[in-house]
Amino acid sequence: MVGIDPRLAGYKPEQLASLYQRLIDRVNALPGVRRASLAAYSPMSGHSRSTNIAIEGHTCSPGEDVDVHTNVVGWNYFETVGTPIVLGRGIGPQDLPSSVKVAVINVTTAHDFFGDRDPIGRRFGFGNDPKHSGDIEIVGVVADAKYRSLRQKPERVVFTPVLQMQGDEAYVSELDLRTVGDPRSVATAVRSALAGIDKGLPATGVTTLSEQVDDSLRQTRTISELASFFGLLALALACVGLYGVMAYMAARRTSEMGIRMALGARSRDVLWMMLREALFLVLAGTAVGIPAAIGAGRLISSLLFGVAPSDPVTISLATLLLVAVAVLAGYLPARRASRVDPMVALRYE
Repeated sequence: MVGIDPRLAGYKPEQLASLYQRLIDRVNALPGVRRASLAAYSPMSGHSRSTNIAIEGHTCSPGEDVDVHTNVVGWNYFETVGTPIVLGRGIGPQDLPSSVKVAVINVTTAHDFFGDRDPIGRRFGFGNDPKHSGDIEIVGVVADAKYRSLRQKPERVVFTPVLQMQGDEAYVSELDLRTVGDPRSVATAVRSALAGIDKGLPATGVTTLSEQVDDSLRQTRTISELASFFGLLALALACVGLYGVMAYMAARRTSEMGIRMALGARSRDVLWMMLREALFLVLAGTAVGIPAAIGAGRLISSLLFGVAPSDPVTISLATLLLVAVAVLAGYLPARRASRVDPMVALRYE
């Protein structure tokens, strides 16, 4: 995504169509560029525009939510950013000011306003005035995409052709490119292409979709890394503590184990006795810890993404890991205790 601002270069709305055509033609000719388009904003950019719509033949009930987000895009936009077209067609170069006004909606918009009915060919208008409900024809439906946050559910979005916009609505802020290989490799060539068209038209910023997604997850990633670190630290402390407790118990009961083995107890019996006590401690901790973890998970559910607060797979894996660590931590002192010589143990004070 290359940021552009035709206003800085002094372009008037009536000059934008010619500028956009030259931009797309020049950039498409660059080596490594597969496709290019324009947009007011891109997915995960954090930007949005919204307005109400009036649908032809539909009478709004009091309090009905008819708000949608709008995005002005160029031809081949969906092919450029990789958004699949579900029904109909996308925005094309044939969508000119002289042609019928058209729009493309996303799946969420189609479902909310038309249910299971085919929205292709239906008409609507921006604003609340029913007189304009037949201004724009729906020609396509595209898959949902997220524009502000990965945590939010897909929102209603209506895409309109940039060449059919008038006044301030005709200005876009991004030149979007799909490239072969590393997108950053064509950044210099794109800047040169912009300068070749108009030296007063600067590239206000260059970024990639992956970088925008990473930026949106920066805080979440930091929190998850801290949580992982403290979780591992807690696990390590639990292992050290359990090992210390088991070693201390084995040392205190050396005489007892000597007496048991002198009376005929086998080493494996002593080993199992020590391991059984370690497992009892772990199972008791698990019985208390699992409900506590589920309760704490519900408190931080707003920070979770892709994982339920009571996800059974996650809790099961964590429990099995703790049991395995506990068995390992208890096995070493238990094995040492089971190998003690009965005569040495009887003389132990």
